[in-house]
Amino acid sequence: MIWWLFLLAPELPNRPDLYPPDGCILLQRSGRVTLRWKLPGRKFEVRLWNDDALVAQVKTTDASFPVTVTSGGRYRWTVTPMDGKPRRHAFSVA
Repeated sequence: MIWWLFLLAPELPNRPDLYPPDGCILLQRSGRVTLRWKLPGRKFEVRLWNDDALVAQVKTTDASFPVTVTSGGRYRWTVTPMDGKPRRHAFSVA
């Protein structure tokens, strides 16, 4: 009988291929945000800028990278597969 409940439950959305989505505004004062992506490859280079200042850069084999953000920040970030072209994204914190 319980299996009927699963049929009636709404479908859960998939996680986005990119977080935070390009152009979004995060509603938080400050703290940690985990940049996430779904891209082919096993090694990535990630860079984060606040306005024009580079605030973080890492080479990783993970598909995510935690960063610290502050309220009022306008951030740009790139994720580059080691054998591919950079993907550019932007978000802000309010």
